[in-house]
Amino acid sequence: MTIRVPGCFAYGRGLRHALAFAATLHRRCKINKENPVRVASQLGLDSEQTQGVVRLLRGISFLPRPERLAVIAMRDPGYTDQDIAEMFGRCDDWASLVRDNADAIRASEPIPLELEILTEDDFRDGNYAQRRKAVERTRQSRPGRPAILRTYSWDGRNATFLQAGVE
Repeated sequence: MTIRVPGCFAYGRGLRHALAFAATLHRRCKINKENPVRVASQLGLDSEQTQGVVRLLRGISFLPRPERLAVIAMRDPGYTDQDIAEMFGRCDDWASLVRDNADAIRASEPIPLELEILTEDDFRDGNYAQRRKAVERTRQSRPGRPAILRTYSWDGRNATFLQAGVE
């Protein structure tokens, strides 16, 4: 069951959540076997949250639709429909319809409950979600942040690791 709302699809620069990047994480971490921590760093996502999404993806045999991933995110009481819509680059009406049809969406794509819990702090209190939302927005709002280049030199016996920031 795909929920379509006319004129309702636009990726914005705002709240970022690893669930919204499930297709990319599926390809890079599950299929290509890249390190989830490195991929999270490259995408500007929370490392622990990304590892939880990759664990979920590895535990099931299909790639969940955005609606199913939104249902998982909605389990966190700190996220409103507006937050969910912002995460997935959709409008508020889409998120409201997903919430209204959550049981049917869950039934159409069953995922074990233990895989839906992405981090140990998820779904405990709204304060954690509020802090996490602020961090996710801050990461995205710093377009001029320096890139970190990691390199090393090798002299045949020892490796020297260097790290340089580039504007």
